[in-house]
Amino acid sequence: MIEADEFPQVELNPNYGNGCFRRRIRLHGSANAVRAEMEDDYHAFRLQIEHSGGRLTAVTGESLRAPTDACPEAPALLRKFVGIPIDGDRQRFRAHANPRLHCTHLHDLLWLAVSHACRGHGARQYDVEVGDARAGISVLKVELDERPLLFWACGDGVLVAPVEYSGQSIREGFSRWAAQTLSGDLLEAAYIVQICALIATARRFDVNQMRAGRREPARALRGACHAFQPEVAPRATPRIGNTRDFTQVPDELLLFRQ
Repeated sequence: MIEADEFPQVELNPNYGNGCFRRRIRLHGSANAVRAEMEDDYHAFRLQIEHSGGRLTAVTGESLRAPTDACPEAPALLRKFVGIPIDGDRQRFRAHANPRLHCTHLHDLLWLAVSHACRGHGARQYDVEVGDARAGISVLKVELDERPLLFWACGDGVLVAPVEYSGQSIREGFSRWAAQTLSGDLLEAAYIVQICALIATARRFDVNQMRAGRREPARALRGACHAFQPEVAPRATPRIGNTRDFTQVPDELLLFRQ
């Protein structure tokens, strides 16, 4: 999470508290391929994989909207995954390469595409909503194919509802806890909503002003992804003016308007 004390001169978002962060992910599978798309307030990506004989044979991606000039380098890095088994287990997928050397969101989208390949034909769409915190509590929602799947509440990075999950951090140990506690579509949704809950905290700030004044990555982001690796960060110039607020216009997600 990005902390306010790192950017004392950055103005707060005057609309925070009245909106939400949104992300939409759409997966479409055919005989030997999966097409995946993702868009949220700060990112937009397309990805396609091909597979044969139970293994990934090709992967191509596009970075359509991203926070830095180094982010468009990330799709080409996914070619390193060619040859891996088509396996929906996230922990095994993440063991193939250090996720921090890739774009976090493309890496996750590739895993979702590989997982969807296990299902074969068909399409599915995840819609994620992370409400602005009110009285310190943010509501997390995930719909799958327009049907409610996940409804949680979180305060200061810790789940407070449902009661059986209360006290679980959405940062440290979350992936291990989720794998031990959840299964099926709900487990997949939990992985998706975790990263959304973390990056949604940026809505508290004037993101364009924050990017314009940034000289180095925020503490929480250093080494966290391809763009913020020490050897890449000097060319990861922040991009200004390409954020979107989908609070009132969720149907514009995946239209990829700049």
